[in-house]
Amino acid sequence: MEDLTGQTLTDHERRLTSMEERELRMLDNIGGIRSLVQDQTLEMQKLTQAVNSNLLELTRALGGLSREMVEVKGSVATLSRDMGEFRAETNARFEVLEHGQAELREGQAELRADVAELKEGQAELREGQAELRADVAELKDGQAELRADVAELKDGQAELRADVAELKEGQTELRETLGKVQNEVAGLRKWREEVHPKFSKLFAKSEGVTLKDAEPTLT
Repeated sequence: MEDLTGQTLTDHERRLTSMEERELRMLDNIGGIRSLVQDQTLEMQKLTQAVNSNLLELTRALGGLSREMVEVKGSVATLSRDMGEFRAETNARFEVLEHGQAELREGQAELRADVAELKEGQAELREGQAELRADVAELKDGQAELRADVAELKDGQAELRADVAELKEGQTELRETLGKVQNEVAGLRKWREEVHPKFSKLFAKSEGVTLKDAEPTLT
């Protein structure tokens, strides 16, 4: 995109250079027209002076040639009229050239404004790209931290599963031990019920205690 922008700037610079060259050529043409007008004005002045001189000489020499004098004066009037028309046309051309120069300057100003705006847009684009790169880097850092947290959570879950398994194993062992104890207690009670009364009778005979008094009370 930077290459495209550089190419666009180069095209604008070429257009500016072309416009400046056209303006110089137009100025040269205007100078040439002015010089031509001045030369023709001088020639007309010389011609007018020559005509007036000839008229005076003809008036002195040929007093009777008034009709020719009128024709010559008519020619002078026509020439003056032609000069007026030429000057009017030249002035109109000057106005057109000045108007064209004004439009050219306005176009150059607009083009410079467009170039400035384009450069500003390029600066904003570079700034946006830098911000985007920073955001991407920050996002990558966040993703790395998130992966680390997930890994840590998985490790914690594994440890928790191991603790739960160990607890279940302990509960199983505890149940087995409790069952053994309960069996031993039941056996002991059975033994007391079967054996203990016999020993009680023997003790009663040896000590003179009646059997009824010697019977134990099992709880």
